[in-house]
Amino acid sequence: MAKDGTSRGGARPGAGRKKKALSEKIAAGNPGHRPLKMLDPVALDTVDMPPPAEYLSAEQRDGRPLGADKIYIKICTWLKSVNCDKLVNPNLVEQYAICVARWVQCEEQFAVCVYRAGVYETGKYYLGGYFAGGKGELFSRSEVFKSTRRYDGSVAQT
Repeated sequence: MAKDGTSRGGARPGAGRKKKALSEKIAAGNPGHRPLKMLDPVALDTVDMPPPAEYLSAEQRDGRPLGADKIYIKICTWLKSVNCDKLVNPNLVEQYAICVARWVQCEEQFAVCVYRAGVYETGKYYLGGYFAGGKGELFSRSEVFKSTRRYDGSVAQT
């Protein structure tokens, strides 16, 4: 210890050689001949995956079903094939299925629609995937090519 009362030398936490992993000790044949500490497997309460809930196939505003039930069944069959179906919480699988179904809906809608933006001087429109100007509107592709209206409401001369 130094004169000012602080410890400056000696062993520090985490210093020195790291311990070997248990798998390395077993592979080397336990060279230290000490008993190895192995964890006992814990018995888990397991439950089969329940059938998909009704709200996973609920009808959406456009009249089509959500389709999350098919995704739920697909995930459950995959989990069963890798023997993990009893280890995963069914609520997490339901939430994941809903998120994937909504993502698919967004991708389908984005494929149908495109942002339309206009140039004031020419009155012509250009198409862009992203429009940050704040004046872009969401239209279907066929509407974009039919329309000749400007933002001020007047009709462009073609």
